[in-house]
Amino acid sequence: ATTFSDDEPVASESPELNPEDLTARLEDIKVEIDTFHADREDKEVLISKRQNSLAASENKIAVLQLRVYDAEARQAEDHAQIQSILAHLGM
Repeated sequence: ATTFSDDEPVASESPELNPEDLTARLEDIKVEIDTFHADREDKEVLISKRQNSLAASENKIAVLQLRVYDAEARQAEDHAQIQSILAHLGM
């Protein structure tokens, strides 16, 4: 192996991997995986909350639409009664 005067390997050479380094790297990877899983779970919870919020908003819209239909029906009924009264009065 080509070395400098201080016996460190040249950059083009790969240092030998020892079991301690591999074990440490494996632990780092496990932590990264756990972090990814936690992030995914957080995002799933957020998605679920947003879906629930969307469903609640859709329900509110449906209730408001029913109120509009009810108001329109009452308006049509009132108009029909007015027309009936006017017809009865001969107008």
